[in-house]
Amino acid sequence: MSQVLIDLNKDSKLPSAWYHVGSQKILDEILDDIPSKEVFLPQILSCLEQIHNLIKETSTHSLPTGLHLGRVGRLGAIIAQRAQLEWKERLECLYGGWIHDVGKIYIPEHILNKPGRLTKEEYELIQGHVTYGCELLRDYPHLQPFVDPVKYHHERWDGNGYPHKLKGLDIPVTARIIALSDAYDAITSFRPYPPYQRTHEEAIEEINRCSASHFDPHIVDVFCRITQEEIEATL
Repeated sequence: MSQVLIDLNKDSKLPSAWYHVGSQKILDEILDDIPSKEVFLPQILSCLEQIHNLIKETSTHSLPTGLHLGRVGRLGAIIAQRAQLEWKERLECLYGGWIHDVGKIYIPEHILNKPGRLTKEEYELIQGHVTYGCELLRDYPHLQPFVDPVKYHHERWDGNGYPHKLKGLDIPVTARIIALSDAYDAITSFRPYPPYQRTHEEAIEEINRCSASHFDPHIVDVFCRITQEEIEATL
């Protein structure tokens, strides 16, 4: 399976940074755990090509968002593996993480990268990326098994998230994982507005502070057992 991502890379307009060695390794490990692999493999590869095209489109609109998708999917799959989830949930975290923010292609770039405070209208527009992403994916029926992280990655453990106000275990586990992975990458990545890029230690402190409010405390515990070196290897 070592050629899966390389084959799709030939005519890509994505930056080479997106083709992280960890992507192939994580996907190979998931594929190794699939029983009757030959039954699922054609659909898995078809989905990968569709995801690849969506990420290209997203990266063309906003390069930082495209790179963010790659990192969130890889880290989400690592968390799912450490949480001892089955291959389907691990693949959903990988693929779902890679497309969780595709709705941002409908958000003007000057708003996505605005250095100052967002207006109420701008913030509501950015929140709409969840709905926009789900609507976009209606044209991709083979990607429906991976929509939960797109649809629910801004829900909160305490029920104060958006857009559905789901709470606790009502939020699919893959979305709970991608919510944390998304937050970690946002905290530790460059941004043109405060709070600016923070360290791994500061991110861990923030995630622990938000355990049982924003995040599933069990997922936080799993995540915090992953070393900084293992996390950085996915970035």
